[in-house]
Amino acid sequence: MRDRSSQLAALPKAFEIGVAPTTRDAQWLRPFEGMGTYLTEKSRLLACDFDLVFADIGGTDDGQRQVLELVSEHLLKQFPETYLAAGDDIVVTVDEAQFNVPIKTAEAPLITASKLLADDLVIMRKSNDGWQLACGCVCFPSAWNVRQKIGKIMSDVHAPVPDFAQGSRKATIIERMFDALQIGATVERYNWSLHSVDDLHLPEPEDGDFLDMDDLARLFFRGEVQTLTKLPSGSDILFTIGVYVDPLDVLRRNSELIGDLNMQLMALKEEQLDYKGLRGVRDRLHGHLNSMG
Repeated sequence: MRDRSSQLAALPKAFEIGVAPTTRDAQWLRPFEGMGTYLTEKSRLLACDFDLVFADIGGTDDGQRQVLELVSEHLLKQFPETYLAAGDDIVVTVDEAQFNVPIKTAEAPLITASKLLADDLVIMRKSNDGWQLACGCVCFPSAWNVRQKIGKIMSDVHAPVPDFAQGSRKATIIERMFDALQIGATVERYNWSLHSVDDLHLPEPEDGDFLDMDDLARLFFRGEVQTLTKLPSGSDILFTIGVYVDPLDVLRRNSELIGDLNMQLMALKEEQLDYKGLRGVRDRLHGHLNSMG
């Protein structure tokens, strides 16, 4: 199972860029109990809402093939109890079910790679204007969709996020971080948000807002495990997004994590509260978290 306790322990400071180097071993893009729900939902979305979850600027075939090769080799090597090569298919056995993923198909290689795991996959490409979102299979976004972002450079992708607009210090740091990433190297970071629904597929704020704060006990903590890996071409970066959703009540298991989240909550500026949908409710949420500790 995905080790959620270690992920929550790595809870980042809100709106900080911080990344940490990691290795592509059994901790990277790993299967977990319950992953079958993710794979089933991906298949449904790709069949019913393809244009909402996949986008490509064109000319990314080589990068997509590199991603498929990297991801499939990693999964087959690290998790032989879950992934088995069978002819032209990879068989994924999880939650007492089997998912057959044809490797040699006419579909985009990034889609094939995405069908193997819970994480969403994005290719970032260096352009004359900066790193741009060149191709993505994003089935489980947190209040956005890949069609909105395709072709945009990083500063435009992050434009709604406070302090990340083009020309800002943080936008410059991100650009330099992408430039400095070495071929084959992988770094990771974490992100979090609160929602009133536990949907994996969350392309827009529900009901026009992020939260229904009438019942704090029914909030859900949405975490993201993000990684960046420079592909062999040197011009592309694989960006992965692994989403997990738990009732906020799960934090009761660790008072230290409640304290960390509460500290971050109280440090948010007004524009950051707006972005996370928490303006006007911070004090009440702060009190609720204290009562959980």
